[in-house]
Amino acid sequence: MIYKNENGLFLKQTITLKSRNPEDSGKVTRFFNYVLYKDQVLELKDFIDLKNFHEVQNNNRDRFIISAYEDSRYRYLFKNHPASSPNILIQEK
Repeated sequence: MIYKNENGLFLKQTITLKSRNPEDSGKVTRFFNYVLYKDQVLELKDFIDLKNFHEVQNNNRDRFIISAYEDSRYRYLFKNHPASSPNILIQEK
């Protein structure tokens, strides 16, 4: 789920790309590190508690939210919507 390198922490997600050209469509793995928190775009490494980070049941009614995660302080919602950036929304618990 979480990938770490010298540039920071990233949430690893497999998403489906849809295109009019079938060769450009399909599942791809991407790494996301920008989050939206209180109308500010920040980096995931500034929030995440790796010891308590885990996937939880997604009860969100937004059809673009495909997965949800939590740690000791925050809830992370992964939004699979190409036009929106960043793809990770953070809410306080």
